[in-house]
Amino acid sequence: MSTATGPELITLHHEDFDKDFKNIAGTQEETKADLAQIRGKRRCHRCGIVGAKALKVCTRCKFTHYCSKQCQVADWPEHKAKCRTPIVTNGSHGEEYPDLAMKFATRLPACPFLIHFLQIYSIINMSLLTDFYKADTHMLRVTVSTQPADILTWVMSDDKSNLEVMLKFVKLESVPLSLTPAMLVELAETKAKAPGRYCIIPPMFTNGVKDFFHPSLVMQASLTAAREREPFVFRTRLTGDTKVPFGEEGLHKSLDNFVLMDKKNQFKLRAIPK
Repeated sequence: MSTATGPELITLHHEDFDKDFKNIAGTQEETKADLAQIRGKRRCHRCGIVGAKALKVCTRCKFTHYCSKQCQVADWPEHKAKCRTPIVTNGSHGEEYPDLAMKFATRLPACPFLIHFLQIYSIINMSLLTDFYKADTHMLRVTVSTQPADILTWVMSDDKSNLEVMLKFVKLESVPLSLTPAMLVELAETKAKAPGRYCIIPPMFTNGVKDFFHPSLVMQASLTAAREREPFVFRTRLTGDTKVPFGEEGLHKSLDNFVLMDKKNQFKLRAIPK
Protein backbone atom coordinates (compact mmCIF):
# COMPACT_ATOMS: atom_id res chain seq x y z
CA MET A 1 0.00 0.00 0.00
CA SER A 2 1.04 3.62 -0.41
CA THR A 3 2.55 5.39 2.59
CA ALA A 4 1.66 8.61 4.37
CA THR A 5 3.99 11.60 4.21
CA GLY A 6 2.57 13.31 7.28
CA PRO A 7 1.31 16.63 5.83
CA GLU A 8 0.26 19.29 8.30
CA LEU A 9 -2.17 21.24 6.10
CA ILE A 10 -5.89 20.60 5.78
CA THR A 11 -7.75 22.70 3.21
CA LEU A 12 -11.48 23.39 3.35
CA HIS A 13 -13.48 25.40 0.77
CA HIS A 14 -10.49 27.26 -0.58
CA GLU A 15 -9.28 28.00 -4.12
CA ASP A 16 -6.40 25.56 -3.57
CA PHE A 17 -8.85 22.87 -2.43
CA ASP A 18 -8.23 20.32 -5.22
CA LYS A 19 -4.49 20.86 -5.31
CA ASP A 20 -4.08 20.39 -1.56
CA PHE A 21 -6.18 17.23 -1.58
CA LYS A 22 -4.14 15.71 -4.41
CA ASN A 23 -0.93 16.46 -2.51
CA ILE A 24 -2.00 14.39 0.49
CA ALA A 25 -4.27 11.76 -1.09
CA GLY A 26 -2.04 10.12 -3.68
CA THR A 27 -3.28 9.00 -7.08
CA GLN A 28 -6.55 7.36 -8.10
CA GLU A 29 -4.57 4.35 -9.36
CA GLU A 30 -2.89 3.84 -5.97
CA THR A 31 -6.23 4.05 -4.19
CA LYS A 32 -7.89 1.54 -6.53
CA ALA A 33 -5.03 -0.91 -5.99
CA ASP A 34 -5.22 -0.45 -2.22
CA LEU A 35 -9.00 -0.98 -2.14
CA ALA A 36 -8.62 -4.17 -4.19
CA GLN A 37 -5.93 -5.37 -1.78
CA ILE A 38 -8.26 -4.76 1.17
CA ARG A 39 -11.01 -6.85 -0.42
CA GLY A 40 -8.50 -9.65 -0.89
CA LYS A 41 -7.64 -9.61 2.82
CA ARG A 42 -11.11 -10.21 4.23
CA ARG A 43 -11.13 -12.71 7.06
CA CYS A 44 -13.45 -15.34 8.42
CA HIS A 45 -15.05 -13.80 11.49
CA ARG A 46 -14.66 -17.08 13.40
CA CYS A 47 -11.25 -18.55 12.59
CA GLY A 48 -9.49 -15.57 11.01
CA ILE A 49 -8.49 -17.26 7.76
CA VAL A 50 -7.94 -14.91 4.80
CA GLY A 51 -9.65 -15.62 1.49
CA ALA A 52 -11.96 -13.14 -0.21
CA LYS A 53 -13.23 -15.50 -2.93
CA ALA A 54 -13.99 -18.39 -0.59
CA LEU A 55 -15.67 -16.31 2.11
CA LYS A 56 -19.45 -15.96 2.25
CA VAL A 57 -21.19 -12.97 3.82
CA CYS A 58 -23.92 -13.35 6.44
CA THR A 59 -27.17 -12.99 4.48
CA ARG A 60 -28.83 -11.15 7.36
CA CYS A 61 -26.34 -8.44 8.37
CA LYS A 62 -24.47 -8.32 5.01
CA PHE A 63 -21.27 -7.46 6.88
CA THR A 64 -19.71 -10.48 8.60
CA HIS A 65 -17.89 -13.09 6.52
CA TYR A 66 -17.29 -16.81 7.11
CA CYS A 67 -15.16 -19.42 5.41
CA SER A 68 -17.59 -22.28 6.07
CA LYS A 69 -21.00 -23.20 7.43
CA GLN A 70 -19.25 -24.75 10.42
CA CYS A 71 -17.60 -21.45 11.36
CA GLN A 72 -20.87 -19.57 10.92
CA VAL A 73 -22.80 -21.98 13.14
CA ALA A 74 -20.06 -22.00 15.79
CA ASP A 75 -19.98 -18.19 15.80
CA TRP A 76 -23.73 -17.66 15.98
CA PRO A 77 -23.99 -17.47 19.82
CA GLU A 78 -21.63 -14.46 19.69
CA HIS A 79 -22.73 -13.03 16.34
CA LYS A 80 -26.49 -13.01 16.90
CA ALA A 81 -26.30 -9.98 19.20
CA LYS A 82 -24.49 -8.03 16.46
CA CYS A 83 -26.47 -9.33 13.49
CA ARG A 84 -28.61 -6.19 13.37
CA THR A 85 -28.56 -2.48 12.62
CA PRO A 86 -28.04 -0.11 15.57
CA ILE A 87 -31.04 1.98 16.57
CA VAL A 88 -30.32 5.71 16.18
CA THR A 89 -31.73 7.48 19.22
CA ASN A 90 -29.81 10.76 19.34
CA GLY A 91 -32.27 13.01 17.54
CA SER A 92 -31.02 12.21 14.06
CA HIS A 93 -32.91 13.80 11.16
CA GLY A 94 -32.29 10.86 8.86
CA GLU A 95 -28.63 11.51 8.06
CA GLU A 96 -27.19 8.66 10.14
CA TYR A 97 -26.70 5.24 8.56
CA PRO A 98 -24.61 3.15 11.00
CA ASP A 99 -24.23 0.08 8.77
CA LEU A 100 -23.17 2.19 5.79
CA ALA A 101 -20.64 3.85 8.08
CA MET A 102 -19.10 0.43 8.81
CA LYS A 103 -18.75 -0.28 5.11
CA PHE A 104 -16.90 3.01 4.82
CA ALA A 105 -14.71 2.09 7.80
CA THR A 106 -13.53 -1.13 6.14
CA ARG A 107 -12.08 1.04 3.34
CA LEU A 108 -10.01 3.25 5.65
CA PRO A 109 -6.83 1.13 5.32
CA ALA A 110 -6.68 2.35 1.70
CA CYS A 111 -6.23 5.91 2.97
CA PRO A 112 -2.74 6.30 4.50
CA PHE A 113 -3.43 9.92 5.45
CA LEU A 114 -6.34 8.97 7.71
CA ILE A 115 -4.45 5.99 9.16
CA HIS A 116 -1.55 8.36 9.82
CA PHE A 117 -3.76 10.74 11.79
CA LEU A 118 -5.46 7.90 13.65
CA GLN A 119 -2.02 6.68 14.66
CA ILE A 120 -1.05 10.13 15.92
CA TYR A 121 -4.30 10.26 17.89
CA SER A 122 -3.57 6.81 19.36
CA ILE A 123 -0.04 7.79 20.35
CA ILE A 124 -1.27 10.91 22.14
CA ASN A 125 -4.47 9.48 23.64
CA MET A 126 -2.79 6.28 24.87
CA SER A 127 0.43 8.06 26.00
CA LEU A 128 2.54 5.67 23.90
CA LEU A 129 5.53 7.99 23.83
CA THR A 130 6.01 7.42 27.56
CA ASP A 131 4.43 3.95 27.89
CA PHE A 132 5.27 1.98 24.76
CA TYR A 133 3.78 -1.25 26.12
CA LYS A 134 0.28 0.18 26.56
CA ALA A 135 -0.32 -0.75 22.92
CA ASP A 136 -0.24 -4.39 24.10
CA THR A 137 -3.14 -3.87 26.51
CA HIS A 138 -5.23 -1.07 25.00
CA MET A 139 -6.65 -0.05 21.65
CA LEU A 140 -8.22 3.04 20.08
CA ARG A 141 -11.96 2.53 19.70
CA VAL A 142 -13.30 4.69 16.88
CA THR A 143 -17.08 5.09 16.80
CA VAL A 144 -18.29 5.96 13.31
CA SER A 145 -21.53 7.10 11.73
CA THR A 146 -22.52 9.22 8.73
CA GLN A 147 -23.36 12.85 8.14
CA PRO A 148 -24.60 14.84 5.10
CA ALA A 149 -21.90 15.29 2.47
CA ASP A 150 -23.35 18.74 1.69
CA ILE A 151 -25.04 20.17 4.77
CA LEU A 152 -26.57 23.18 2.99
CA THR A 153 -28.23 21.04 0.30
CA TRP A 154 -29.40 18.62 2.99
CA VAL A 155 -31.04 21.34 5.07
CA MET A 156 -32.69 22.99 2.06
CA SER A 157 -33.97 19.80 0.45
CA ASP A 158 -37.33 18.24 1.28
CA ASP A 159 -36.47 15.02 -0.56
CA LYS A 160 -33.22 13.62 0.83
CA SER A 161 -33.49 10.21 -0.82
CA ASN A 162 -30.87 11.04 -3.47
CA LEU A 163 -28.45 12.99 -1.31
CA GLU A 164 -25.03 11.72 -0.34
CA VAL A 165 -23.86 11.01 3.18
CA MET A 166 -20.23 10.54 4.19
CA LEU A 167 -18.21 8.93 6.94
CA LYS A 168 -18.18 10.74 10.28
CA PHE A 169 -15.79 10.09 13.17
CA VAL A 170 -18.07 10.36 16.20
CA LYS A 171 -15.83 9.42 19.11
CA LEU A 172 -12.25 8.26 19.63
CA GLU A 173 -11.21 6.76 22.95
CA SER A 174 -8.63 4.43 24.48
CA VAL A 175 -10.16 1.23 25.86
CA PRO A 176 -8.76 -2.08 27.15
CA LEU A 177 -7.93 -4.53 24.38
CA SER A 178 -10.86 -6.90 23.85
CA LEU A 179 -10.67 -9.06 20.72
CA THR A 180 -12.42 -12.02 19.13
CA PRO A 181 -10.33 -15.12 18.29
CA ALA A 182 -10.17 -14.03 14.63
CA MET A 183 -8.94 -10.57 15.64
CA LEU A 184 -6.27 -12.14 17.84
CA VAL A 185 -5.09 -14.14 14.81
CA GLU A 186 -4.86 -10.94 12.76
CA LEU A 187 -2.98 -9.13 15.52
CA ALA A 188 -0.52 -12.02 15.91
CA GLU A 189 0.12 -12.10 12.16
CA THR A 190 0.73 -8.34 12.10
CA LYS A 191 3.18 -8.61 15.00
CA ALA A 192 4.97 -11.51 13.28
CA LYS A 193 5.65 -9.27 10.26
CA ALA A 194 7.02 -6.44 12.42
CA PRO A 195 10.80 -5.93 12.49
CA GLY A 196 11.98 -6.50 16.07
CA ARG A 197 9.93 -4.98 18.90
CA TYR A 198 7.93 -2.74 16.59
CA CYS A 199 4.90 -0.91 17.95
CA ILE A 200 1.53 -2.06 16.63
CA ILE A 201 -1.35 0.44 16.69
CA PRO A 202 -4.63 -1.50 17.10
CA PRO A 203 -7.68 0.65 16.20
CA MET A 204 -11.17 -0.85 16.43
CA PHE A 205 -13.89 0.78 14.33
CA THR A 206 -17.47 0.34 15.55
CA ASN A 207 -20.98 1.62 14.97
CA GLY A 208 -22.03 0.46 18.42
CA VAL A 209 -22.92 -3.05 17.23
CA LYS A 210 -20.59 -4.17 14.43
CA ASP A 211 -16.78 -3.97 14.65
CA PHE A 212 -13.86 -3.78 12.24
CA PHE A 213 -10.31 -4.32 13.54
CA HIS A 214 -7.24 -3.03 11.70
CA PRO A 215 -3.89 -3.43 13.49
CA SER A 216 -1.03 -1.67 11.72
CA LEU A 217 2.67 -0.96 12.19
CA VAL A 218 3.22 2.52 13.54
CA MET A 219 4.53 4.93 10.90
CA GLN A 220 7.69 6.90 11.64
CA ALA A 221 5.87 10.01 10.42
CA SER A 222 3.20 9.44 13.08
CA LEU A 223 5.79 9.17 15.86
CA THR A 224 7.58 12.29 14.62
CA ALA A 225 4.35 14.31 14.45
CA ALA A 226 3.36 13.20 17.95
CA ARG A 227 6.77 14.23 19.32
CA GLU A 228 7.03 17.58 17.54
CA ARG A 229 3.40 18.60 18.20
CA GLU A 230 3.30 21.22 15.44
CA PRO A 231 0.02 23.20 15.30
CA PHE A 232 -2.54 22.35 12.64
CA VAL A 233 -3.30 24.86 9.90
CA PHE A 234 -6.90 25.00 8.67
CA ARG A 235 -7.46 27.09 5.56
CA THR A 236 -10.78 28.53 4.39
CA ARG A 237 -11.67 31.22 1.88
CA LEU A 238 -13.47 33.18 4.59
CA THR A 239 -10.81 33.21 7.32
CA GLY A 240 -7.62 32.31 5.49
CA ASP A 241 -5.10 30.22 7.43
CA THR A 242 -5.96 29.51 11.07
CA LYS A 243 -3.56 27.75 13.41
CA VAL A 244 -5.06 25.26 15.85
CA PRO A 245 -2.93 23.96 18.75
CA PHE A 246 -1.79 20.38 18.37
CA GLY A 247 -4.05 18.00 20.28
CA GLU A 248 -6.89 15.53 20.12
CA GLU A 249 -9.47 18.13 19.03
CA GLY A 250 -7.41 19.22 16.03
CA LEU A 251 -6.70 15.62 15.06
CA HIS A 252 -10.38 14.72 15.23
CA LYS A 253 -11.28 17.75 13.10
CA SER A 254 -8.60 16.79 10.57
CA LEU A 255 -10.13 13.32 10.12
CA ASP A 256 -13.61 14.68 9.32
CA ASN A 257 -12.24 17.46 7.12
CA PHE A 258 -10.24 15.04 4.98
CA VAL A 259 -13.39 13.03 4.21
CA LEU A 260 -15.16 16.29 3.35
CA MET A 261 -12.31 17.25 1.02
CA ASP A 262 -12.69 14.04 -0.99
CA LYS A 263 -15.37 15.52 -3.25
CA LYS A 264 -14.68 13.02 -6.05
CA ASN A 265 -15.03 10.10 -3.62
CA GLN A 266 -11.58 8.69 -4.35
CA PHE A 267 -11.60 6.63 -1.15
CA LYS A 268 -15.25 5.52 -1.37
CA LEU A 269 -16.15 7.12 1.97
CA ARG A 270 -19.42 8.66 0.76
CA ALA A 271 -22.52 7.27 -0.93
CA ILE A 272 -26.25 7.73 -1.49
CA PRO A 273 -27.99 5.43 1.05
CA LYS A 274 -30.15 2.68 -0.44
